[in-house]
Amino acid sequence: SKVSGEKSVTSDRSELFVPISLGTVKQGKLMNALLKLALKSSLRFTFEITELEAKNDDGTLIKFATFARKHDCNIAISNVGVTNMVDEIADRYCAKYVKVNRELTDSISTSNEAQHSIEKLKTLGKSKGFRIIATHIDEASLIANLWSVGIQLIQGNYIQAPDQNLTYDFASSG
Repeated sequence: SKVSGEKSVTSDRSELFVPISLGTVKQGKLMNALLKLALKSSLRFTFEITELEAKNDDGTLIKFATFARKHDCNIAISNVGVTNMVDEIADRYCAKYVKVNRELTDSISTSNEAQHSIEKLKTLGKSKGFRIIATHIDEASLIANLWSVGIQLIQGNYIQAPDQNLTYDFASSG
């Protein structure tokens, strides 16, 4: 699993996105360690649960999400677009973020259906209070398409050539 960080536009605290699974939560030790770290950290932890795992949850993930939110952590539902239950899932988990799946992101500039799905997500996000993140951005040209449909947050893999000296300071405002 990858961990990604971003400077939150709604807070001065940087956020650390941590993908989790039902198996990880049930195992316990790693989750306990992450929660302890989250409580001590200046970062705000956002735990990502996939849409499919949230749909099939036996109650374990929702209990964890409730506990995590009580301890100043956020919840993100990732890989959204797999089921037609994002409304119910985002509501049940009180998700702050919804991360759109790759297929939807990749087809945003060529598919009316994908654009319609994004419009529905935007409307839902406004009413439920979550923000949308487009994931797997591999081309800079896709960013303009995402902005044109109102998606402001992106998570990319390769957008421009690397510089001689790469530094990432999630705490700075620049």
